[in-house]
Amino acid sequence: MEHVVLQGRLGRDPWFRLDAEPPVGGFPLAVNSHEGQTTWHKVVVFGETAETLDAEREAGKIRKGRLVQVQGLEVTRAELSARGARRPVKEFHATQVTRMTSSTVPHPKGR
Repeated sequence: MEHVVLQGRLGRDPWFRLDAEPPVGGFPLAVNSHEGQTTWHKVVVFGETAETLDAEREAGKIRKGRLVQVQGLEVTRAELSARGARRPVKEFHATQVTRMTSSTVPHPKGR
């Protein structure tokens, strides 16, 4: 599996289950293409990454609408429907989540 980097905006404040083993959290991420198309990704974080993200949320640094860069793996897993049928679910398992600010966002030349 190849590590992927995505950049986009949080679709809602992150959720967390820090009492789980390992701790888990996540958020929807909207990634806009150069053509203006928006693709939504279900981002999930585990362990220390979830704990760090929760601390950033509590400090007000990570919340709905913020621009972030995530690094990790695209994963497809099976999930059971209410009727017991298996269906594929795509997730992005992030190993790093970084808030982008005006000083970290690359600007096109000439600006």
